[in-house]
Amino acid sequence: VQLRTMEANPSLAILSAGMAIVDNQNDIVGVRIVGSTQPGLTLLPRPRRPKTLPIAHAPSMILRDVAIKERFDPSLPIVEDMDYLMRLMLHHNSGVLSDILYVYTELDTISLGKMVASFRHSRRVFSKHRDIYPFAMFREYALSILKEYIYRMGFVVGLDKALIMRRSMKPSASMFESYATARSVVHGTWARHFSNNPVANRISD
Repeated sequence: VQLRTMEANPSLAILSAGMAIVDNQNDIVGVRIVGSTQPGLTLLPRPRRPKTLPIAHAPSMILRDVAIKERFDPSLPIVEDMDYLMRLMLHHNSGVLSDILYVYTELDTISLGKMVASFRHSRRVFSKHRDIYPFAMFREYALSILKEYIYRMGFVVGLDKALIMRRSMKPSASMFESYATARSVVHGTWARHFSNNPVANRISD
């Protein structure tokens, strides 16, 4: 779907998509479609300044000639994907599909420590641009501090899962059905190619 969409829209350099949020049993518990405002393709205006990403990095497809123009910052232990994609989006056209094309295990991988580190390193990213965009970066910096405080308090009072899940929407009946179909295809493919491989079977368990 992404490849066909990019071929049909040659001006697009970056194309993201929706994500299925799953639990530790790989059952879908939420859906996140960052930046999508309509069914199908949403074309996004090019940002005038660095800001929190309007799309998700993980499901993004990027033209090779565009992708190699920037490099990941090895000094960032996390949020390096945000830093990289943000720089690309300042100079290239982007869009997002409403299709769910990526699966993300979130609830069991996010901790307060990871959230705090994410906010702090995000502020490092914004500080790179403060000489050119001082007021905008001050705003992003302040918002990051506020969000960190909210998450700290939320984890203390037991609202951690609620805070995490509020970023996603409840899957519709059709989304449950589509996810179940895709999951069965993946399991079938795995069984055909790896069922007799002892190493693969240990990984799948």
